[in-house]
Amino acid sequence: MFRISILVLLFFLSCKEKTDKKKLVFFTDITFKQKKDSVFIDSLPQVKQQGFVQMYDNNNNESFEQGKINNGIKVGLWKSYTEMLDQPILHEEKLYSQDGDIRNFKAYDYETKQIVEDKNYFYDDLLGIQKEFYPTGKPHISFETDKKGKYINDFTVLSEKGEEIFKSHLGSQGTGYIKYYDKDNFLIWEGSFKNKKKEGWHHEYIMDGGKKAETKSTLYQDDKPIKTKNVLHTTKVN
Repeated sequence: MFRISILVLLFFLSCKEKTDKKKLVFFTDITFKQKKDSVFIDSLPQVKQQGFVQMYDNNNNESFEQGKINNGIKVGLWKSYTEMLDQPILHEEKLYSQDGDIRNFKAYDYETKQIVEDKNYFYDDLLGIQKEFYPTGKPHISFETDKKGKYINDFTVLSEKGEEIFKSHLGSQGTGYIKYYDKDNFLIWEGSFKNKKKEGWHHEYIMDGGKKAETKSTLYQDDKPIKTKNVLHTTKVN
């Protein structure tokens, strides 16, 4: 009886060890149709070979990402899928450099399959023109960032009909005011910037049923928070 318990425990531990790992499935080419083999790994850097793979977290066969690896790093275009109604649905794309640095990120709406985010990167920071879209694919927000991910030039918010909701010009110095709206065009946060740094009061709004339920306000000086306050209320956001 004691020996059986030990065997059961060892089996359980071996199963748990596998579920804590990532499952990597190798394919012959970029079509991802013909499998070669599969391995369980702790992290991608320990894989030294080159090839096209599908990667599953914790042995989860419903969600996965696929692309090319080279000496333990992701290179080129990687796509992430989530299983819905027995069909893999694309929800993210990431483009990596040959050094494994992210260059572009796209997010897709599950239902419409339209792009809802299109962001450009330089290493870990946003760089260049950034765009957000409504689930219909129509433009929502566009803005520009410098090589450090700081807001510069134009920040524009459009309605789904293409009408201008808000526009601010921060110039190359990154000085101005920004209002950020969600897909339902509720104001989520707003604040001023001076020389690419947060300055003055910045407000974050927590919504509940189309109404502003809470406001978290932070006072910044030279990009550093010096004071915060929270206000509970039910006033509808304009």
